[in-house]
Amino acid sequence: MSDFLYIIAEVTSDAVSAVQQQSETASTLYDLLIMIPGVLLLSYWIGRGSIGELANSPIRRNWVPYFVPFALMFVWHMLGSVLPSITGSLVQKDTASYDIALHLGRALVDIGMIVLMLFLAGNFFAGGVKGFGLDIRRCLQQFKWAVVNYIAIIPLVQLGVAIIALTGVKIEQHETLVMASQSDSMVLKVIIVIFVIAVIPIFEEMIFRGMFQSMIVGFINSKWAAIMLTSILFTAMHRSETHWLALFALSVSLGYAYEKSGSLWRSIFIHSIFNAVSISLTLLQ
Repeated sequence: MSDFLYIIAEVTSDAVSAVQQQSETASTLYDLLIMIPGVLLLSYWIGRGSIGELANSPIRRNWVPYFVPFALMFVWHMLGSVLPSITGSLVQKDTASYDIALHLGRALVDIGMIVLMLFLAGNFFAGGVKGFGLDIRRCLQQFKWAVVNYIAIIPLVQLGVAIIALTGVKIEQHETLVMASQSDSMVLKVIIVIFVIAVIPIFEEMIFRGMFQSMIVGFINSKWAAIMLTSILFTAMHRSETHWLALFALSVSLGYAYEKSGSLWRSIFIHSIFNAVSISLTLLQ
């Protein structure tokens, strides 16, 4: 069964068991459709020696101060910490209205951070937002490549899940996916889908790949070291005890895609496709 659905976060074991049983057929079909071409594509690239080569990748000239990405993360974390209390003071807890308001609040916080990072990118990157990796003219081309890269990434993520599973650790599902599948509110489902597919990938790729990774590359002049250090931070921030290896594999793949292409669109699209498949299979159970 495709355990990649259960990446990132914690829920009760009973809820996880129920989701696993209900989604078994869809996940098995997914495995057949994606894993075989994914393994073949990854093997082809490895055989050609194109995996790992970053010497000729695009250069992103920037002068991002080392404290800026950490300051952004601190502000985002603080806003996220007080959001439940603010929402609870306005809307009754343990209701669909509370969950809707909370997710709308989180989306607004992330969108605000995205706008702030676009402003900073315009000031700290040579070429502004385009130098940041968001050239709108390359958007469609990068989406096509993101689909191909996503297929090749899935076997790596699955390998991370399989290694952890061998230790006997039970797979856990993200609480947001559980909420989306169990809620009777169509409004909440729609908000969660938009939040997971559109808002989260843009925010996370901009702050981790765009800001942190670019800043580290500028300081230590080593793209692979920057990818690894950023991936460690990415994994730690998601606080997943059971899927840290899969998260790390995903982050390394996203970081590599960013450096190889020079486009933040590619890592955003890969991340978005990954999330879209996860939540789609969850809702279709």
